[in-house]
Amino acid sequence: MGALRVREVTTPTVGRFLATVKATSTSSARTAKIIVSGVMRFAVRHGAVTVNPTREVARIDSPPKRLPGSLTAAERRARIDAIDADEEARPRDIPDLTRMMLATGCRVGECLAIGWIEVDLDAGTVDIRWHLIRQTGVGLLRLPGTKSGEKGERLLPLPLWAVEMLRSRRALIGPSVEPVFSDSLGGWCDPSNVRRVWRNARGRAEMHGLVTHTLRKAVASVLDDAHMPTRRISDQLGHAKVSMTQDHYLGRRLTDRQAADALEGMLSPPDGQ
Repeated sequence: MGALRVREVTTPTVGRFLATVKATSTSSARTAKIIVSGVMRFAVRHGAVTVNPTREVARIDSPPKRLPGSLTAAERRARIDAIDADEEARPRDIPDLTRMMLATGCRVGECLAIGWIEVDLDAGTVDIRWHLIRQTGVGLLRLPGTKSGEKGERLLPLPLWAVEMLRSRRALIGPSVEPVFSDSLGGWCDPSNVRRVWRNARGRAEMHGLVTHTLRKAVASVLDDAHMPTRRISDQLGHAKVSMTQDHYLGRRLTDRQAADALEGMLSPPDGQ
């Protein structure tokens, strides 16, 4: 493209160029299309060409994303056992973090942003109202709200096994440490580092296709199997839009224990084992 004169830039030429870029990266192809279109608009305004050839180029579509699969009861138990046995995951608190994600359906950044002030062990609840992100040039930030914004904030009752896990952590962690899942210095854990440890553990255990988002899918499946209304499942997961569960968003906070009771037995061994 750089070797062409402006009048030599035709729609087929742009199309071939963008197809070449898309073979490497769809997002890069979209960026390239924006840049080429901007250059050609400038040329049209100054009379170098009469039309912008980029306007007629086909839309750049992304390949369909593969939705994360759910987990059967046996698969959940096997994954938990594998994480528990992993020598890198254990000292990084990945086993307890995995259980917390299964108990709540929260995203990694939401779980890692939980402070002890948001946990009520007597009531058996956790208040999801923060999330952690890493901002380039700034560092790790704990921001109010969730990935879905303030509408994603929710008060979640916990299954008893999660409460007991948190009680054990509270007994081991000093009162000066605010994060429930802290780094080695007692500060907030970087979600990127946690995902890296998770990927390493997944590779060693050959848990192909298992991503942290699979845990949210597993929670949704368990609640759906328990015949919970889809709007309750949406509230549990903190969706800003409940397109995965229904067509309309209802941002109501969960106020009863139905979700916690449904999740109570999700880590129990399968029947007969």
